[in-house]
Amino acid sequence: MDPEGTHAPRGWPFLGASVLHLVIAFGSASLVNTLLQRESSNLDAEDLEGNTPLQLALREDRQELALMILERSKTWQTEIDSVASEDWPSGSVVPRRYLGHVNNTTVDGDTSLSLAVSIRADEIIRSLIDAGAEIKHEKSLVFYAISQRNKALVSQLIKGGSELEGAVFFATQCLIRANDDGHILHELLKILLQAGGNTRRFTGVEIDDYSDIDEDEDEYEDEEAIFAAVRGGNTAAVSLLLSHSSSANLRDHGDAVPILLAIETGQVDIVRVLIRDSPDTIFTENARGMTALDLVIRTSQVDLALLFVEKSRGILTLHELLYQAVEMSDLEFVDILLQRDADIIKLANQSWQRKTSPFLQAVYERDYYMVDLFLSKGSIDVSVRTKDGKTPFFLAVQLGCLDIAKLLLDTGNVGVNLGNFEGIPFRLESITDEFQVMCMVLSLSESVFCTHIWPPDGLQKCLWWTIKGGKLGMIKLLLEESWVDVHQEGAEGQTPLLWAIQSNKEDVVKVLLSSDRVNVSFRDKAGRTAFLLALENRKDRMIQLLLDSARFDIHQVDEKTAQRLFWWAIGKGNTWVMSILHYSGKYGMNMKDPWGRTPLMYAAETCTEETVRVLLATGKADIHAVDNRGDTALSIAAKRGYSTIVDLLSTYVDQSSEIAIRVAEH
Repeated sequence: MDPEGTHAPRGWPFLGASVLHLVIAFGSASLVNTLLQRESSNLDAEDLEGNTPLQLALREDRQELALMILERSKTWQTEIDSVASEDWPSGSVVPRRYLGHVNNTTVDGDTSLSLAVSIRADEIIRSLIDAGAEIKHEKSLVFYAISQRNKALVSQLIKGGSELEGAVFFATQCLIRANDDGHILHELLKILLQAGGNTRRFTGVEIDDYSDIDEDEDEYEDEEAIFAAVRGGNTAAVSLLLSHSSSANLRDHGDAVPILLAIETGQVDIVRVLIRDSPDTIFTENARGMTALDLVIRTSQVDLALLFVEKSRGILTLHELLYQAVEMSDLEFVDILLQRDADIIKLANQSWQRKTSPFLQAVYERDYYMVDLFLSKGSIDVSVRTKDGKTPFFLAVQLGCLDIAKLLLDTGNVGVNLGNFEGIPFRLESITDEFQVMCMVLSLSESVFCTHIWPPDGLQKCLWWTIKGGKLGMIKLLLEESWVDVHQEGAEGQTPLLWAIQSNKEDVVKVLLSSDRVNVSFRDKAGRTAFLLALENRKDRMIQLLLDSARFDIHQVDEKTAQRLFWWAIGKGNTWVMSILHYSGKYGMNMKDPWGRTPLMYAAETCTEETVRVLLATGKADIHAVDNRGDTALSIAAKRGYSTIVDLLSTYVDQSSEIAIRVAEH
């Protein structure tokens, strides 16, 4: 006896079951064979769970009995079909009396075919299909056919209209787990894709007890076949998927695109395939803001980065790659990149699109080691400018980066001289400190160090602050290391140079005149030049500074200024100025003022002996010229009692007369 039913078949005591059910449950092949009689066997009979004898045999994994029932059913149906075809009217469908049970559905929703698939009974599956089992909605059958690499069955299922949802994904899973070359699975994947199968994972049950697919192993829960293929390192599968309905722009649970996953898993060949298909995906960010390009830079995969440049069809340039690495402060990557090609360093000084140059970006990032690396290559132009005209040195001071500023100074190519200027000592530390104070005073920055983002008039504010405060080093810095407008008028309506002259700021004037950016002939809105302002206000020291400046060009002096300058020179006895004005044609020796006086007359009237000598020595002064009152230079000197001047002029008159007589004699 077995009171607890430990040896009873599943479902015992089979309420509502037929005798055939009972015999099948106990596995008696001989009894089943005996009971299977054409006229007495009811193969459509169902037990309480809706199982037919065939389904019960499959549930109990009695494959021998299931095959016996199927084969007997097919034989009976064949016999009846051959007899019925003679008796039934032409065109009529003969009822499938003995095979109707193959499509029965149990209370649990199982069909004979699904039960056969669950126990992987290959022979029974084929027999059921031959017997007319419905295949269209048997999802597990499609997966079973794939797992068995049965191309014929897969093709038959496709032709029969089977649903292919999840089939491509499952085939991809099988392919990446294949121990052999997977050639047949690859062909199956292609067949499924060509049949229009989607690439998403099937959300239902796929194949029960399929040993090659371990649910615990699939920790990533990829939803798309391409991610499974990438993770499995199957380049051929990735290529095949991309050539059909899959996309390189799909995203996984972490919002990453396939190329990012390929880089993370070290699948270089797959990276090649993906970038060839969709090069723009190297810039696609995942949920953490990481892109494929970011990852190769972070991990110093220079070869892969250069592959991006080569295969991206211009989407990524070598210049942009260098800039991106600098912006990310990845010193190792940049160092390796520069070693690959000596010409790459040339890109460090070049801006692109709306970005600044990589070298300037390194300064912006306050990256001392990156700046040092660039400078060590010996091909960096430290005079390169930002869009608003700032040099790297200016930026370093602005950002308070003393170490970078010193690096730049050590090159010997920085325009500003921080040694001694006209005996005034300049120190980098003091310049930097003054700069930060200036930024705070002018509200250019709320931070301790000025940011590089300033208002449009920021540089002008700085220039005027330094000029009015007499910050000579700062003025020099702004003039040489930025494109500050040195001729823009301030609140007083004067340019910086004119203001400094007007205010008698001699040191400021010296610094301004030391810059080749300052034009001493520039006119303000009132039409005044620096010379004219100094002459009008009789600022002799300022006039002399202007004359001594390398910026002075006699040919740039206008007529009005030349006249005033000439008379100033006469008054000061400055023979050099008189001579250059005369020989340049800017102001002649015999030009008269409103009272008809020539320069010689003026010199005689003011008793400027040296000026008289210079004018007479030129041989160009007309000693006989008369003013509006009819006086000559000699008569003017005689009336004033300037005996020395009278003697000079008389001697010149006598010499002139002798020369005239000798000329006449000849």
